[in-house]
Amino acid sequence: RDVGPPWFMAHDHGGHPCKDGHHGHHGHQEAIDRSDPNASERHHFLEVCWSCLRFREDAMTEVARFQAVSNALPPEDRALWDTDVQEWVQKMGVGIALNTQFLAMLPTPDVCGAPMDDQQAMSVFQVPEGHRVAGRNASKVRTTLRQFVRDWAVEGKAERDATYTPLLEALGRHLPPPPLGSRARKPR
Repeated sequence: RDVGPPWFMAHDHGGHPCKDGHHGHHGHQEAIDRSDPNASERHHFLEVCWSCLRFREDAMTEVARFQAVSNALPPEDRALWDTDVQEWVQKMGVGIALNTQFLAMLPTPDVCGAPMDDQQAMSVFQVPEGHRVAGRNASKVRTTLRQFVRDWAVEGKAERDATYTPLLEALGRHLPPPPLGSRARKPR
């Protein structure tokens, strides 16, 4: 059974584990056209797109893990932590829903570094059945969201200031801008 677009295929190892330790037919995908010099770039791009589209599943798994750990704490330990776990979980659910909507807008074939035919371009918007997002890709999606907050949101101002102000001040000391009204030379 093929999983995903026709140029990807789920493969079987005859019961032997593959590099990721799984046995048999399990939806692991690999490019089948090794002669295409763009296959690797296209595959990576699709993995990134599908990781964005599967953010909700990954985030909810993390919330459930946190909730299970916090629920397993003895009452005296839970009392030390001044947080209502149920309220926190509800707030996280709202944030996850908003981030999911935002991330769903990101995948677009227009920014792929490899040429795509129409079928490949359409696959950007639909995660193949049985596809599993690699943990490293899920982590990159979360990191990208944190960077968006840091660089653009009101909530990220303190981190943005702590990160960029020293750099901008150093740049200003070493490459001061020309005085207002002067005619600075344009770089060639």
